Amino acid sequence: MKVTIENEGTNLTVLGIAYPEVRALTELVDRFSLDMKRRLVTCWLSKKRGWDEPEMIPQDFLERMIHKNCDERDFVDVANLAAIAWNRQ
Repeated sequence: MKVTIENEGTNLTVLGIAYPEVRALTELVDRFSLDMKRRLVTCWLSKKRGWDEPEMIPQDFLERMIHKNCDERDFVDVANLAAIAWNRQ
């Protein structure tokens, strides 16, 4: 099933029905993505490069780093690394 989320003024709707939980979920993603963006830009400013170059950062390295950061409970880095891996698909 393909779900369409629409913003109708102050209400988010799914299939034309407003659900408070949908708003809470999208707000959660908005807040989390801000932390992701801050971390990515901070890394970029510190000259970390190669996110879009698989030859610089191989897939197996990304996967190891995802596991390492998950073990360390650094979920922002887990999400950023997963986003980089997802972007390569």
